Amino acid sequence: YLHNLGGFYTLKGDYERAENYLKRALETREKALGEDHFEVGRTCGALARLDAFKGDAAQALAFQTRANRINEKNIALNLAVG
Repeated sequence: YLHNLGGFYTLKGDYERAENYLKRALETREKALGEDHFEVGRTCGALARLDAFKGDAAQALAFQTRANRINEKNIALNLAVG
């Protein structure tokens, strides 16, 4: 819910509101699912896109790097399980 609202406001151009929702989503997902859950990776990717739209390349890169690490870890786990 929070993640989706953050994405909606990102596309609408309301970056302040988008950031609020996405950071709350990240915090909630980390606590509920763990730091390496694929949903945490999705929210990190959304924060990376938001920061890119805002022109903050350094922060966008940091969030995208984290999202990539989480995604790579989950792909390896899925391949191992079959």
